[in-house]
Amino acid sequence: MVEDLALQEDDEITVYSLTEFRPERYVAIGGSVKRSGRYPYRERMTIRDLVLEAGGLTEGAYLREAEIARVPSDRSNGVTATTRRVALDSSYVADGPPPTGAGELLEPFDNVLIMQSPDYLPPRSVVVTGEVRFPGRYTLRTKTERISDLIARAGGATSEANLDGTFFARARSLRSFQAAEGRQDVDSLVRRQQAVDRSRVGVDLATAIRRPGSRDDLLLLSEDSLHIPLARATVEVEGAVNSPTALVARSGADLRFYIRAAGGASLVGDASRAFVIQPNGKIETRRRVGGIIPVTPTPRPGPPLSSLPSLRRAERRSESPRPNC
Repeated sequence: MVEDLALQEDDEITVYSLTEFRPERYVAIGGSVKRSGRYPYRERMTIRDLVLEAGGLTEGAYLREAEIARVPSDRSNGVTATTRRVALDSSYVADGPPPTGAGELLEPFDNVLIMQSPDYLPPRSVVVTGEVRFPGRYTLRTKTERISDLIARAGGATSEANLDGTFFARARSLRSFQAAEGRQDVDSLVRRQQAVDRSRVGVDLATAIRRPGSRDDLLLLSEDSLHIPLARATVEVEGAVNSPTALVARSGADLRFYIRAAGGASLVGDASRAFVIQPNGKIETRRRVGGIIPVTPTPRPGPPLSSLPSLRRAERRSESPRPNC
């Protein structure tokens, strides 16, 4: 019993709340909500209250259930948290009467996880340009669309198309960009493509079209880019040769023929290390079959190397881009 002290002039009395003697209480939420993080705990706080504090759910949130991780009352056995699933429903995406699971009361230090729907994918699109009937940006309809499906949706290749010279590129990362949505002209598509860090992937388009589902008929990913050039009849020789030039393709001629036709290797050139970039992007070098029989690659006619997109350089160029960038 505290002694009942007699008060004197200028004395002050402070009555403390029990909450001032305990740590700050909070609850946390993460996953498919707009603002993940910690929020102050309130008495009789529910999951719905916490979801609203976090700005609501994001697109694709799993609306059937959420997971609550809770500090156990007994930690003597080494358990640091217990988890359980509680029901949600679609009324969590809008204000309205309390939905199923809204009455689930939270406790201090609860951590709520709103999961992402396993079947959800944001809209994804790919670009096809060049010698197809209907170039443009196409939205992928399923997770399993392939290059052959894209060509079919674009109306097929034209009679002037060089399928062997197809340029297929895959995005590594996206940068912010300004593009006119809905425009389907080639220039706007190219400008949008230039806002993406890309890697060229060598594919055999003729095989992909002829044999849907084959190794070359790749599954499409968001921001993939496919360009089919006009048919050409030249082979370009570049590098350390005496006369870099474009030569008329000769049937059956191998790498050695084109090096000789370009004046041979220069003083600093090493013809033994020459290689061929085929029109579809695949690289071929001299090799030996079984370690014995030498095989020299045969260049195929296609677009000159100078016209192929140098993806990183193209991002820095300010002049008008080529359609196959």
